[in-house]
Amino acid sequence: MRVLIVSPYPLLNPVQIKGGVEAAAYYLAKGLSSLENVQVSVLCDTKALSNPVSCEDGRVLVHYVPNPKIRLIPNVLLNVYRLRRLIESINPDIVHSHAAWGTLASVKANYPTVHTIHAVVSREEHYSPKGVSDKLSVKLLGYLLRKAIVTADECIAVSSYVRNVYASLARRITVVPNAVDDCYFDVTVCPSSCRLLQVGSIGKLKNTLGLVRAFGRVKKAHPNAELVIAGPVRDEAYYRNVLECVRTQGLQGSVYFLGQVDQTALVHQYASAGIVCTFSWHETFSLALAQGMAAGNTLVGTDCGGPSDFIVDGATGYLVSPGDEEAFADRCDRLLSNPSLAAEMGSRAKLAARDRFRKEVVAAQTLEVYRRVLEETRTAASSSTE
Repeated sequence: MRVLIVSPYPLLNPVQIKGGVEAAAYYLAKGLSSLENVQVSVLCDTKALSNPVSCEDGRVLVHYVPNPKIRLIPNVLLNVYRLRRLIESINPDIVHSHAAWGTLASVKANYPTVHTIHAVVSREEHYSPKGVSDKLSVKLLGYLLRKAIVTADECIAVSSYVRNVYASLARRITVVPNAVDDCYFDVTVCPSSCRLLQVGSIGKLKNTLGLVRAFGRVKKAHPNAELVIAGPVRDEAYYRNVLECVRTQGLQGSVYFLGQVDQTALVHQYASAGIVCTFSWHETFSLALAQGMAAGNTLVGTDCGGPSDFIVDGATGYLVSPGDEEAFADRCDRLLSNPSLAAEMGSRAKLAARDRFRKEVVAAQTLEVYRRVLEETRTAASSSTE
């Protein structure tokens, strides 16, 4: 089976993954390429390159194509046309797109098409920048997403939360979680560490400001506690407010902003953390928490959509209501005050992650979706010729 993944994809050497969609595509491609009789190619349009580049990443052939830096609407329309021609030149058996314009291009080219839904735009737009162009971008992307969901042969939802939101639009929708790389399962953690780790962008959606305030409560009970935030800045004005909050709460020297880091450095951060946390207003999945589970960290997150699929509150981690700084600090205090409890919860989380997030497990579930779509395509083609 020749599979083409159309998606944002990390640049290689070194691998520096920017966001959950890149990670999902990267780990899925690795998992699928390990299966027998599956050939995997990736098509990634990117603003990071000015010329097309094709390279091999193990058994995965990656095609990077430059994305013109022009206004949003003509760029999206041009992307659909360009990607359609590129898909036709690669000529796969099936296309699996993680971007709406990739799905629309594949459908227009009449290839069997699977679309993975990573976002619930209607709920995330409340936390986007408020400029006119930003609002227009969000509205357009929401429209394209709905169109992609409607036209794809089958959709994959990264959580049951996403499935429930879009079930009425899709022809069929199957829940398959994002995969986690093997390197996170190989981590040995230190449950007695007083370091909290948050992996993700700095912005309103992740509620970084609320996280810092909640950490201020933790710091009062545990003077040695540290908060490490690994991820890019999405909103400079918001980041300045976060830095001011750090200053006014006297947390300088206890809160560290690492920015975007490569995978090797990120694995080291998981190994050094006692608690992996999020304080988001909304998550369709949360790769950060899934990677923490795989590493055996204890988890504190918010019950904001996707995380409740895989975190059993009080057993494999803690979930609090979004924005509840007092409850977040309380759960962190329980874990930091009781390393044996933290170790026990982390061990249970690691076992659960093995059954759910390993690349081979996710790839096998995804392959079943491909086979179903291809069989239905063949059946429909046979019926039309009779």
